[in-house]
Amino acid sequence: MIQELYNKMLDYLKMEDEIDFKEFDQYYKEVIAELQKNYQQYDQEQGLQALFVVDNIKTNSDSRMQRKFAEAKKYKKISQRAQIWVEALFIHLVKGGMTDKEIHEKIEAMYEAA
Repeated sequence: MIQELYNKMLDYLKMEDEIDFKEFDQYYKEVIAELQKNYQQYDQEQGLQALFVVDNIKTNSDSRMQRKFAEAKKYKKISQRAQIWVEALFIHLVKGGMTDKEIHEKIEAMYEAA
């Protein structure tokens, strides 16, 4: 399931236009439901994909919050919750044997490839 959400994020990143709040919120909720259910079983690749997805959600939420969208408060909450997941996934990957440097390098490579 995280693979599908990761692929969907890659599709979103290739789009010219932004998705509306309703679609953004629906995607965010799908991601959170997946993480709550399965993140502790993720292997390294899945953990990195999940981290990439929530980092993008957080970054996008921060950007939209700054642009004074009508849903700015909702974007702020999404950003705050996404940050919690960024931290949890980072810890999960470290416990799985990766170093901070390795995680940052892998995530950076994922951004460059996106």
